[in-house]
Amino acid sequence: MLTEPLLDVENLKVAFRDHVVLSGLSFQISGGEVVSVIGRSGSGKTVLLRTLAGLLHPQAGNIKFNFKYKNAVPIGFAFQKAPLIPWLSVQENLNLCVHNETDRLHSQKLLKNVGLASFKNHSPQDISGGMAQKVNLLRALSNRSELILMDEPFGSLDGFQRTELQQFTHDTCRNFDRGLVLITHDIDEAILLSDRIFILNSKSGMFSHQIPVNIIKPKILVEMRSNTKYNQLYQQVLKSLNETETIN
Repeated sequence: MLTEPLLDVENLKVAFRDHVVLSGLSFQISGGEVVSVIGRSGSGKTVLLRTLAGLLHPQAGNIKFNFKYKNAVPIGFAFQKAPLIPWLSVQENLNLCVHNETDRLHSQKLLKNVGLASFKNHSPQDISGGMAQKVNLLRALSNRSELILMDEPFGSLDGFQRTELQQFTHDTCRNFDRGLVLITHDIDEAILLSDRIFILNSKSGMFSHQIPVNIIKPKILVEMRSNTKYNQLYQQVLKSLNETETIN
């Protein structure tokens, strides 16, 4: 018996008045699968993510979730900028997305894993932007949601922090068998984290390419860059992006 996909999107259409952003968009994601969505600015990547999260309502199409577990928050969302509440501490901001003692203890463990345990009682204005973004990521991951949506969450981080949190996100999703939809402009990041890469065409409002990442991922992700297939895949994604700009 075939397993139902975690996420099944069929003929999705999202428009703002006369401006159609997504049109006839269809795809599926399995449990534990990581996909990246790449496209030019304004192609509708964030609109897609917000529609999946229920923050925007489509004009047509179906979005079906097949969650296995009863969870108060089956979908986690990491925004591009950390929307932390300034009068709450780091721990209190994180607690907004946990709903039981087990997840509360898990969130404390995550704070320790990313080096923020000693800052848990600090206010957002008393920590760096990189630290705030870590809290933003942890809020999406702390309640063990089955589907995680991330909107360029690593873009504002320096190289060391970006590598650290990419690895952390990858390990957390794999260890808990979570699905992840990642919006990114970074081809390297998409290859490092994804099982498939979707390229969104801003003219058609659909995916022009779906590229499988057929590289066995080592325990330490940065080691992938020494794989001879890595550069070939990078060039394939880059070529597909360039082709997408010419598709009507």
